[in-house]
Amino acid sequence: MKKQILTLTLACLMTAPAAAADGPVFGPGEPLAPNLQAGPGTVTYPTPQIDVSSGKVLSIDDLEGRVISSNLQVQMMKQQLKALKDMDVDEAVSALNEQANQLTTLAQTLQNMMATPEIQQNPVMTGLLTSNCAILNMQAAQLKSQASSTESQLDEQIDTLEEQFRDAENQLVFAAESTFLAIKSMEGSYEDLTRQRAILAATTTEMQKRFELGQISALQLQETKNGMTQLESGIATLAMNIENTKGDLALLLGRNPNDGYTLAALPLITDEQVNSINFDRDVSEVIRRSTEVRNAREALDDAEDAEDGSRYSENAARLTYENTINSVRQNFQKLCRTVTDKRQLVTAAQSDFALAQKNFDVQKTKYDNGQISQNAYDSAKATLETSRNAVTTAQTNLYTAYMKYDWALRGIVSAS
Repeated sequence: MKKQILTLTLACLMTAPAAAADGPVFGPGEPLAPNLQAGPGTVTYPTPQIDVSSGKVLSIDDLEGRVISSNLQVQMMKQQLKALKDMDVDEAVSALNEQANQLTTLAQTLQNMMATPEIQQNPVMTGLLTSNCAILNMQAAQLKSQASSTESQLDEQIDTLEEQFRDAENQLVFAAESTFLAIKSMEGSYEDLTRQRAILAATTTEMQKRFELGQISALQLQETKNGMTQLESGIATLAMNIENTKGDLALLLGRNPNDGYTLAALPLITDEQVNSINFDRDVSEVIRRSTEVRNAREALDDAEDAEDGSRYSENAARLTYENTINSVRQNFQKLCRTVTDKRQLVTAAQSDFALAQKNFDVQKTKYDNGQISQNAYDSAKATLETSRNAVTTAQTNLYTAYMKYDWALRGIVSAS
C-alpha cells in the first residue's frame, strides 16, 4: 500500500507553449491605441490608464522557464526534495534501533522488579508493571519494524515526492500561462472600451451643442452624459482588474507584484497544427499521462491492498477509476473539438475585418471629399479598429484552446 507522505499545496492554480513559438505573432505587442483625434470644442474626459508598456517584454514562451527557476513554491518543493535525498538512512536506522533497545532494556528492568518479593505481594503494582512491560515491548517491536523498512520507505517517499513535485510544477506553469492569456483578453477589451469612449465623447460634445441650440431636452443630454459616466466606470474597473491580474502573474513568476512588464504578442496557431490533432491517436496517451487517472488508479490500488477493506470499498474505488477515465476521455474530446471551432471563428473574424476595411475605405474617401462629418469618419475608423481587435481576440481564443489541448498531452486535462 502506498505510504502517506508530505502533501504539497498550491496557493493558486488558475498550457505547454505552442509549437509555433518561432512563427509569426499577432496582437498589438505595443502600448494600447490612444483615443481617436477629437475635433475642436470636444468635451474631454480623462480615461483611466493602464501602464501596458512598463518594464521588460514578457513572452508566453518565457513563462515555463521563469516558473521553474524563480517561483517560490517551486523553490520550496526543491528544498523539501533535497532534504529528503540528503537524509542519512544508516544514521536513521541506527537511531531507531537504539531507541528500540532502550525500550527493551527498560521493559527488562521492570520485569526484574516484578520478581522481587515486595512487588509480588502487591497485586496492583504487579498489574501496573505487567501492563507497562507489554507497552514497552510493543513500542520496541514497532521501532525495530520501522528501522527495517526505513530505507525502502525513504525510496518510496522520494519517488512519490518527485511525482508530486512534477505535478505541482506543471500546475503552476499552466496557471501562469492561463493568467497571461486572461490579461491579453482583458487588454483587448480595454482597447474596445477606449474606442467606444472616444466616439461617445464626440457624441456628448455634439449633444451639448444641440442642447444649447434648443434641439434636444436637458433629459436627453443627461442620458448621454450618464452613458459616458457608466463607460468610464467600466474602463476604470477593467484597468484595475488588469493590474491586479498582472500582479498575480508576477507572483507566479517569483517576481515582485509591482514590477512592470509588457505582454508580448502571442504566436499564431497554424492550420498545420490544428489539422494534426487526432483524438483517436492521442486519447490513449492522454489517459496514460492524466494526473486524475493516476490518482484514481492509486486509490484503487490502496483499496485492493487494504487489509481491513471491504469489497464494497474496492468496488467503489474501481467505479471511481473507470468514471475518471471516461471523464478525461470526454473532456479531451471537447478540447479537440474546441480547437477546430475556434479556428473557424478566426476565419469568420478575418472575413468581417476585410469587409470593415472596404467600408472604411469608402468612408475615408467621402470624408476627404467633404461628404461626411468628422464624427462619421471617427465612427467608421472605430468600427474598423474594433473589427481588427475582434480578429486578435479570435486568435487569442484559438491559442488558448490549442494550449489546453497541448497540456492535455502532458497530463493536465482541462474540463472546459
